[in-house]
Amino acid sequence: MAITVPRLIGGLLALIAVGVSLQDGVLEQVPWWMLVMPVIAGVGIAWQQATNGRLRQRVGTPLTATLVNFIGGTTMLVIAAAVHVALVGAPAAFPVEPWLYLGGVIGVTYIFMSAALVVHTGVLLLGLGTVAGQLVTAFALDAVWPAAASPGWTTELLMVVIAGAGVVIAAAPGARRGRPAR
Repeated sequence: MAITVPRLIGGLLALIAVGVSLQDGVLEQVPWWMLVMPVIAGVGIAWQQATNGRLRQRVGTPLTATLVNFIGGTTMLVIAAAVHVALVGAPAAFPVEPWLYLGGVIGVTYIFMSAALVVHTGVLLLGLGTVAGQLVTAFALDAVWPAAASPGWTTELLMVVIAGAGVVIAAAPGARRGRPAR
């Protein structure tokens, strides 16, 4: 996708929403590496989305990208679990709450959907939409199940509105000029 002014503005608004979250002395309370880790994760997610989109274009289905990610993720989790058990020992009991086991299903669904969508939206718009969705969900979860570290409803709502505006602007007609013909 071509870089256009609306897409740049959309990305800038997402960064402003992140900046809003860093108010109220958060930078003083949190170790620097905890602020860097989400940036590194974001780089990895964007790279993964772009790679999955390319793979989906090449093979014609998002199922291949989903399978490759599932195999890679499962392998890494098995290795991490084996190292953890070797160092700490096996858990005394597995959790009994069924919702704790939905992460894998949600992850596979997310990979499938992002691999299917990224070829139509581009990495930037998919990323902006993902961040906006995370903010809306975080706002809803904090309303139902407040966290002690929450910046408060006003700040969270402002972040949701700014990020949402970024998505709308980046997705506006004309914002995706230069899209390759099919």
